[in-house]
Amino acid sequence: MDIKKEVLKIISDSKRKLNPIEIIKHIKEDYSAEDLRVVLDAIDELCKEGLIRSNSGNTYFKNNLLYGTIDVHEKGNAHLLMKDKEDIYIKSSLTMGAHDKDKVLVDMVDKKKNEGRVVKILERSLGKGIGEVYNDNGVLKIKPTEELPYNLVVDTNNIELIDGLLVKLKYVKDIDSNNVLAKVDYVIAHKNAPDYDTRMIASEYDIKVDFSEKALEEAKKMPAFLTEEMIEEGFKEGVVDLRNKPITTIDGKDTKDIDDATLTEILPNGNYRLLVAIADVSRYVKRGSALWEEAEIRGNSNYLGDKVIPMLPIELSNGICSLNENSDRFSLVCDMEIDHSGNVVNSSIYKALIRSRKKMNYDAVQDIIDNKETEDTKDYTTLSYTASLGETLESIGYLYGLSPSELKEYNKDLDKVEEGTEINIPVKAMVKNMLILSRILKSMKKRRGELEFLSDEVKFVFNSDGKVIGIKPHINRDAENIIEDFMIAANEEVAKKCPFIFRVHGEPFGKAIREFMEFLSYQGIVYKGKLSADNVTNKQLQELMEFLKNKLPYEKYKAYNNKLLRCMQKAFYSTENIGHFGIASTMYTHFTSPIRRFSDLLLHTSITEFIINKNTEKKNINDWASYLSVMCKHISETERTSNDAEYEMDDLLTAEYMEGYDKDGTHIGGHVGEEYDAVIDTCMPQAFFVKTNTYVEGRVNLAHEEGFYKYDEKSMSYSKNGKTVLRYGDIVRVKCISASKERRQVDFALVKKAS
Repeated sequence: MDIKKEVLKIISDSKRKLNPIEIIKHIKEDYSAEDLRVVLDAIDELCKEGLIRSNSGNTYFKNNLLYGTIDVHEKGNAHLLMKDKEDIYIKSSLTMGAHDKDKVLVDMVDKKKNEGRVVKILERSLGKGIGEVYNDNGVLKIKPTEELPYNLVVDTNNIELIDGLLVKLKYVKDIDSNNVLAKVDYVIAHKNAPDYDTRMIASEYDIKVDFSEKALEEAKKMPAFLTEEMIEEGFKEGVVDLRNKPITTIDGKDTKDIDDATLTEILPNGNYRLLVAIADVSRYVKRGSALWEEAEIRGNSNYLGDKVIPMLPIELSNGICSLNENSDRFSLVCDMEIDHSGNVVNSSIYKALIRSRKKMNYDAVQDIIDNKETEDTKDYTTLSYTASLGETLESIGYLYGLSPSELKEYNKDLDKVEEGTEINIPVKAMVKNMLILSRILKSMKKRRGELEFLSDEVKFVFNSDGKVIGIKPHINRDAENIIEDFMIAANEEVAKKCPFIFRVHGEPFGKAIREFMEFLSYQGIVYKGKLSADNVTNKQLQELMEFLKNKLPYEKYKAYNNKLLRCMQKAFYSTENIGHFGIASTMYTHFTSPIRRFSDLLLHTSITEFIINKNTEKKNINDWASYLSVMCKHISETERTSNDAEYEMDDLLTAEYMEGYDKDGTHIGGHVGEEYDAVIDTCMPQAFFVKTNTYVEGRVNLAHEEGFYKYDEKSMSYSKNGKTVLRYGDIVRVKCISASKERRQVDFALVKKAS
């Protein structure tokens, strides 16, 4: 539990001022002196941050000033970054000298215009907060790895300095207007360490890399496999045995932490049965344990290039929790009956024991869909189904859309079907049914207004040295869509039956939509369809996107599609349901990835606690309600942090690919000096960013270009001598003039606008 967040919530929710004893009693009725000390420390920190205030009676109340991080722009104006609402605008004259990313308190000066002023600077930003130990004429010192707007004085007590060591710095106080005192928080890595890049970026975003000793000890005690005694104990608890079913997983070839497995069958009434089995992590990771605490802190696994910072140790993530091929695993199942319109007409959620019959991969499944016989598909012939009492070749074949004679082709030596008989089910038939159901679900979501934004996600190709040698787009084919559609169906159904945590996505702000429509008009695009910016619907945006798709060349449409995506709000976690605008869902959650997302582990634990074990005592309900509310805010923040860290790593790897690298005195790779076609996809007054046809993003600095370019923000265009010469979405020819892995930046020069 984050005690500071909990104390702040208690004070914020109270209608009167509270003293420390009243505050701690909200957390723990039976508290110790140590518990009280922890709460008092949290109160002291919250007061220093300006989030709460006290009066002479030693009682505390929430400060109505806004607390957050300031984002200072080139011209000196700024915004206070807000998590769940529109950012607050701050004029340059009202920033009180705050620097970019400082923590500040802001008072509103004009609520109608959403403008504020800085009233206090609480903490100076140290940028990325990284220091490097260097040798200054025989004396080891620490310097920041980036330029800061003030002199940084680092307290080096209690740390052994080694040349080349990277450390995380923590702000202490302002010494004066030009000097800031910092201390070493922890050691990151040596700059020559093999995992230096990963640890560096993780540190910049305060992502925890190493597990605590207690968590590692708990992990080592986990079973490597399920014994008969464990299985029998599970059956006594009501676990359903599904090991006779040809349940499979479909993932990337290198995936080791397998959360989900699926099965599609045809029911006697012609409807489909979709069974989504998810790893029962909650059986092993209990609230209050060191493993739970580690998962809570992280919030999710982090994927930085070819490295993974897991939410759970590998003994669980790759071991007893992972739904590995031919291994008995406990799971939580969402079992659905779906009609031919894509509606779930019946469902149940229960604990089950499964045995994945095959670890299938996306490439092989796609080859099967495309009717290709490849190296990937050579061992994808049949999967085993264990017959139950009373089943026949006809009844089993019907489940997978096969006649008895068709099924007999794969079971030629079979004389009769008895209980326990192993029946070979052709993989092609199973994949065919999965694809049909996936398309039914996709069609249903499109009818209700699901928005299909184009993905900018890329995959990096690494060589044996761990260096980037290629960049490829991440493409969702039918194989990937099958799993995505099945997981969405399960997430929606679980949200309806288990309303504990929701994955919510609000409709876009009217201002953002109005600005987008104004932007279109500046491009000469006239849209006559119905669209209400202040109350926009999914269907209206869906129709607008279809209009743009039909009107624009693909590359320009992709840029416009991306710009519209930026108008959307961010999805987040909440105990209050507002629906999910992006997928046009009235009720949605995250159920399907408890190995890598704490939200899903929270949900699984809640299902076990309240629905399966029926532990519905009022005190328990109140405790969980308070805890889930705090956790939803926390995991929404960790998710955003992870996304930012992943983008940062993408920038680093892209720069590495373009710069090349040195090995044994030889420069290898690199693409500086090469020309590319590219699309303008971000515009600023002094520069614009492009994405090349090789999926590289970089900057064109207009100050280095010939002549003066005047920027018009509303039309996102550049004019030269009074004539518009460049616009957002234009295709241009660019040349890479520099690339720096250290700066994580690629620079291009404009060659010409493509004809």
